Amino acid sequence: MTTTITPKAIYVGVESVYDVLVRIKPEWDFAPPVPDVTTFWNRLESGELDQQSQVILILDAFFDERGGDQQFEQLVASLAPYALVGVINYRPEQKEAIAARIEAEAYALGIGQTPTYYWIDPKKPEHSIDSAVSRFASETALTEVAEILTGHAIDRDEDAAPEEKSTDFAPLADEEEKSDYLGQVVAVTSSKGGSGKSTVAITLATYLAHSSVNSVREGLEERPLKVVILDLDVRDGQLGFLTNNAKPTVIQLRMEGISKESIEKTVIYSSRLKCDLLLAPKRPRHADDTPADFYSELVQQLRKMYDYIILDTSVNYLDPLLEQVAYPMADQIVFVTDIVINSVFSMTRWIQEVTKPVNQNGMGISKKKIGIVVNKSLGGVHMPGDRIYQSSLGIPIITPIPSNPKIMASAANTQQMDLLITHNDIKAAIRRLAKALVGQKYTLSNSVDK
Repeated sequence: MTTTITPKAIYVGVESVYDVLVRIKPEWDFAPPVPDVTTFWNRLESGELDQQSQVILILDAFFDERGGDQQFEQLVASLAPYALVGVINYRPEQKEAIAARIEAEAYALGIGQTPTYYWIDPKKPEHSIDSAVSRFASETALTEVAEILTGHAIDRDEDAAPEEKSTDFAPLADEEEKSDYLGQVVAVTSSKGGSGKSTVAITLATYLAHSSVNSVREGLEERPLKVVILDLDVRDGQLGFLTNNAKPTVIQLRMEGISKESIEKTVIYSSRLKCDLLLAPKRPRHADDTPADFYSELVQQLRKMYDYIILDTSVNYLDPLLEQVAYPMADQIVFVTDIVINSVFSMTRWIQEVTKPVNQNGMGISKKKIGIVVNKSLGGVHMPGDRIYQSSLGIPIITPIPSNPKIMASAANTQQMDLLITHNDIKAAIRRLAKALVGQKYTLSNSVDK
């Protein structure tokens, strides 16, 4: 279907300038004027402002030359990679200072490049804006946004998933000699609730287990993989709910002590998933009483007993269990995002916080062991692949997982999460993820045992 999309624009500043902008750009769909930067972020977060807007215009009056308030440069630096950002320049003598501070803010945010924004001359606003659009269209990698701004028609199949970028991803796994158990720890994590993190963790574990059964049947390997899912979301664990299990939980290990024998008594084997489960405590009070050292010792013991230990983590990346256990102990980290713009912004912040060196108040986690999964992927929502790639700050995007709310809800509501690997598109996406993680350590079958 061929559709012409009206550009959406947001203006931050005094209302008198807003009236001029609306008059010279009547073809744009302007949101009501936003009086200041704080209000902008509040309205964006609440959904009052369209998060998919193609244009952000802001007065340079919000620039604090004394450096006390840095909200202006934070807005420009963080949004310029995703939209046409125009700075209405009433103070030309401050241009150099503004540019230097925006560049410094981009560096502090870990964006990795000087953001491209455009100066708007208030004496020639129409000419300046038209020039900015023209330059943006020729300079940006955001082709979809550029087409909307230049008025080009867009051919789109509204039900199709976004086109995958043709990129060859190196396996995330390091190549090592095989042992009795591979002992690989995979942390599946996110920075925003509702991304589908737990679903991805369970489906990945299920695919590894089922596919490896076929690997044995096809003569590719001598034994199937032994897989366990450990619920590290100790305050809002979903593993028990999604698999119809309530007990025992890791509290039993806390009472008995960690050993091969106590773990074998505590794990729950799921015949549907073909893997073991270790459930989080039912009550948050118990989680508070269980130190990070307990989980570190538990993961070390699980390494000796399983090929793959899948950690389903919380979304609070300042949680001690993530900072002290999941992220440093993981051989690979799978970050799950969806395609809503605040989720993509949150992903960028997560990458910056987690990979920043320790001496810069970060966690010091290597980017080399992180891969990104784009969950609930679908077309027609104005989130081009290039925007997600820019937001990933150089971390590889392993696979999109197509959006299918019906099968996801059905699998969760019936507590039959193994149904997800029977869906061809979801199965293909999880296969890509599984093979990227496993690398040459194990030969996975292309089919699953169902």
